[in-house]
Amino acid sequence: MNEELTGSPVALSIGQLYDRLDGALNATFPVGTTLWVEGELVKVTSKSGHCYLDLVDPGDRSRTPGVLGAKCWQRTWTGIQRSLSREGITLRAGMTIRVRGEVDLYRPRGQIGFVVSELDVTSLLGQLAMARAELIQTLKRDGTIGKNAERPVPDLPLRIGLIASRGTEGCSDFLGQLASSRFGFEVSFVNSLMQGATSAQSVVAALDQLGAIAPPLDVIVIVRGGGAKTDLTAFDDERLARAIAATPVAVWTGIGHTGDESIADLAAGRSHITPTACGGALVEQVAFVHHQVIDAAEQVLRGSESLLRDAEVDIERRRSEVVALSVAVLEGARRSIRASVERIERAVKHVVDRAAEHLVHTTRLARASGLNQQLERGFSITRRESGQIVHDVLELKQGEVLTTQFASGTVTSTVLTVDAEPKPKETR
Repeated sequence: MNEELTGSPVALSIGQLYDRLDGALNATFPVGTTLWVEGELVKVTSKSGHCYLDLVDPGDRSRTPGVLGAKCWQRTWTGIQRSLSREGITLRAGMTIRVRGEVDLYRPRGQIGFVVSELDVTSLLGQLAMARAELIQTLKRDGTIGKNAERPVPDLPLRIGLIASRGTEGCSDFLGQLASSRFGFEVSFVNSLMQGATSAQSVVAALDQLGAIAPPLDVIVIVRGGGAKTDLTAFDDERLARAIAATPVAVWTGIGHTGDESIADLAAGRSHITPTACGGALVEQVAFVHHQVIDAAEQVLRGSESLLRDAEVDIERRRSEVVALSVAVLEGARRSIRASVERIERAVKHVVDRAAEHLVHTTRLARASGLNQQLERGFSITRRESGQIVHDVLELKQGEVLTTQFASGTVTSTVLTVDAEPKPKETR
């Protein structure tokens, strides 16, 4: 019975309403028709292997923009995720992406959605590359890139601040270089996250911690072994680049494999292709200075030996001259010659004695110049826990832990009391 006969409006059932909606959708988007849609990601979630994307129009700046709920089923999402990982891409809010799929009506909730069958990785790569290039240019223009390179590095960089993930291969490779060198490196280690959403923030916090150490460290090193491109995205973070520039100590990096260059590498004072190469560069610089000191010592020794030989030759020459002169005038002036000979012999002995004393003094200085020789002579060195040498008892405080080094070993002690003799008053 129609509306005119009954006087009541015709009502559609829910099923009939959805049938009409399906019909309208199928008329506009026939079954099997796919189309490309571009939108800005506002939310990315995964559940049971499926991926759910909330997209809005990038040009819609209203307070309540229309949201398209897109879903990518597990079978399709697995392949897309593999492609993204291969290119080092992690989907996150704020990205503009292009997806292809079909419009559908989800009847249980009355929602019009979008089933994704493809994601344009090439387009997304281009956007990311362009954004990265623009960030690098910005950091160059404002001086962020290049600022840390102005931080001086001591000739002997032995006090090292290390930012790494404890127990990883990259951390072990770096420390192995220092340990095998047998040089006295002192490492202040801060364990940090090296991948994941919070890794950049973790490294920034570690830089702040090491940069505040007094006296300042010689070099701060950030190392991480290689991995997938997605594992290294934290090192392209703008916050990390600016933190490196603001660090008052020279920052060196050894991140990834050969060929990987992050924005953190560009901002650092010096970058290396691997953690091993970074450790090797520190060892090489210390070894260079070490060899310079050894060469200088050898030059002093050779010079001393040369002076000694010249003195011996001169003494022998003078003695020969005296003998020849004595023989030539012996018959005519024996007594005079004898007196002269005695006088000359005394002079020669004096020269010899002085040369010998000089040689002994030089030899003693050479032997006594090393730390071990000073310790063997009975001296000792007392240091604080920080490694600082104690010069004055007035510097000490009750409860401090001290380490005293002797020739035969070390002793650790705790200050119980400090008794200092009063200094004599000055008199005018």
